[in-house]
Amino acid sequence: MILENDVVDEVCVHLIAQSYQVAHCHAHERGHDIDATHPKKKRLLIEAKGEGSSKPTSKRYGHAFNRNQVNDHVGRAILRALHYRAQSIASGIALPDNPDHRREVDPIFPLLKKIGISVFFVDAKLLVKEL
Repeated sequence: MILENDVVDEVCVHLIAQSYQVAHCHAHERGHDIDATHPKKKRLLIEAKGEGSSKPTSKRYGHAFNRNQVNDHVGRAILRALHYRAQSIASGIALPDNPDHRREVDPIFPLLKKIGISVFFVDAKLLVKEL
């Protein structure tokens, strides 16, 4: 299972390879999930979500989120990215690459791209795909 921390860590590695300097927060820490700065580009803030709960005390710990929970998490990630865009800050979302997350993002990807929200998917091998 790909947890939020896995998504954050792998997207950070991906961005560092593109000359970004990154700061990040893991699940349950306060702050931006990923705050990246590139010498020639604008600051990029990314909201990340995982495939299941990372809280050992949660009833859902060790279990993948159901479709409704995925819908809710993707919606909250997009809303956070929209808030960043409203402040003229480049933004993105980072998610596990699985059928449920793809089902939520693929139909609206052209609109996300049009309004400047980047999408990063992390697959089961922890490889990052930037759309």
